[in-house]
Amino acid sequence: SFITRIHFYIIADTYLPGNASIVRWKSLYGTSRYIDRYFTAASGGVAADKAYLYIRRVGTPGTLTLEYCVDSGLSIPSTVQKTVTKTISDITDTPSVYCVFDWTGTTTRTAGAVYHLKLYGASTDTLANHWEVFCDYSTNGLVSSNGSEWTPTAEYGMYFRVTGADTKRQWKFFEMETGLY
Repeated sequence: SFITRIHFYIIADTYLPGNASIVRWKSLYGTSRYIDRYFTAASGGVAADKAYLYIRRVGTPGTLTLEYCVDSGLSIPSTVQKTVTKTISDITDTPSVYCVFDWTGTTTRTAGAVYHLKLYGASTDTLANHWEVFCDYSTNGLVSSNGSEWTPTAEYGMYFRVTGADTKRQWKFFEMETGLY
């Protein structure tokens, strides 16, 4: 199930690894070049400002693209709201990275509405040169070879975190009855 939490006082729609998770890397090339994870926004009215995904690269892949989309009404991605691309100059580490995909501007989430994170690698990527995303192999997602014909999969769904804009805060510590607050 999807969980909305307040992380460090930032409202986020989140699905991250837990104790019961079956976690593996999913390659983004060939018949699974596109992977999509849908979620129901529980944080209505809060602007979506960026997404975080666990990413790693194999070899020297082409451009990695993340699209934040609204739902078509048929549980597949529709209109693209925001797009972010990454290259090997952005992700230089090959073991893995908790990567921020910070798009320009924000887009408002409506409570109860379904949104999609569509991630895909370059059409030229191969077994030797491709991107991988960290997934839960006990949950659902969508997969596609071309980005238009989607197949539901009960095999895997990528981990993600979509957050609102960062808020500048100042903390005031104080002592009361021998405790620091």
